[in-house]
Parts: sequence; structure tokens; C-alpha cells
Amino acid sequence: MDICMKLQTTLLPPLLTPTCDAAQLYAQHSDLKHKLWRSAHTDHFTRTERDQMREALAGLSEAHRSVTGAPLK
Repeated sequence: MDICMKLQTTLLPPLLTPTCDAAQLYAQHSDLKHKLWRSAHTDHFTRTERDQMREALAGLSEAHRSVTGAPLK
């Protein structure tokens, strides 16, 4: 019996243009963190995509830290 797994790829939205607006960075971080949290309960994203999300979250947190002095968690 041949079992085929359907690979579902979703293109992650690229980070918006670099900004110095702390509120916008917080909103982007919050949205992406929520998507990552929900992906733990669904199969909407592959492991590679979730790793990319984690890297993007770290980048947003670092950008927020450079603007405000406090990283996002």
C-alpha cells in the first residue's frame, strides 16, 4: 500500500519594510507569534516554515530592542 503525504507549502509574508515604529514592530511580532502558536495545533506550516517564523520573530524582537531598548518575548 502506497501512502502519499501531501506537502502543503505556504509562503510566509515577507517582513514589511524596516521600520522604526515600535507599535508596528510589536503588531508584526504579535501576529507572527500567534500564527506560530496556532501551528502547534494544526498542520498548516511545515517544520522549515516554522523555523523561518522563529527566525523572523527573533529579527522583529531585535529590531524592537534597537528602537526601544526592550526586546519582545
